[in-house]
Order: sequence, then C-alpha cells, then structure tokens
Amino acid sequence: MNELPRDRLDVDAMYQRFAAEGARWGRAKPLVFGGVEAADTWEFPGIGMRIFVSIDPNTEPGTDWVHASVAYKDPTRMPSYNDLKRMHRGVFGDGHAYQVFAPAAEHVNIRSNALHIWGRLDGLPVLPNFGRLGTI
Repeated sequence: MNELPRDRLDVDAMYQRFAAEGARWGRAKPLVFGGVEAADTWEFPGIGMRIFVSIDPNTEPGTDWVHASVAYKDPTRMPSYNDLKRMHRGVFGDGHAYQVFAPAAEHVNIRSNALHIWGRLDGLPVLPNFGRLGTI
C-alpha cells in the first residue's frame, strides 16, 4: 500500500493555535470518507462540531491551496461568524483566507450547515488591499 502524503499541513501547529484560543478541539486525525483515507485531509473533532482541513495542489498549478470547513453535528445549526474566525486563526494563523460566494450555477453544497474558507498554504494574499485607504 502506498503511503499518503501527510507533510504539507502542519496540523500540530493548528492544534496549538486552537488550544491557545481556548477552543476544545481534539488532535487532528486523517479523514476517511466512504472507507477511503484522503491524502493531506484532516478532521479536528470538537464538542458538537468538526473542522475539516485539506490541501489542494491542483486548483492553481504551482500553488498549494488549503480548504477549511466548520460544521456543527446538528444539521439545523449553522456555525457563527466567531466560529469562522476561530477556524481561520487555528488553520491559517495570521495568513490570508477567503470565504467565497460563487454564482448559483457553480455552487456546490454537500452539507447545508457548513462554512468554508480557502487560503494559500504560504498565507500570502491573492486579492487587492481593499483597506489601503484606511477603510474596509
């Protein structure tokens, strides 16, 4: 059996940032979906909710993108803005990440109560500095 790549995401650093926030998340474990373990895809189990983090080297050739999502186990409960901010700090630290609002024709909805953010693995911005004039 081939060993799956597990070295591009520093899940130990993510766990430490979650702990520093006071968030009670378990240590990351590899995500198994449909009985298949995914490469560089992790689950942080929490109390009543989960965070999933994965790396996508194929979205933009030459640039690794990180996808993170947070969802409550209760399908009727949507994560809050504060949940999203905590996830951002835990996964990306001080790096840039983005929430995307896609056109309806391109929207993918696997779980209706999950929020998602994406950012480059190197944390660099990919959008203009909208706050350069002191406003945002």
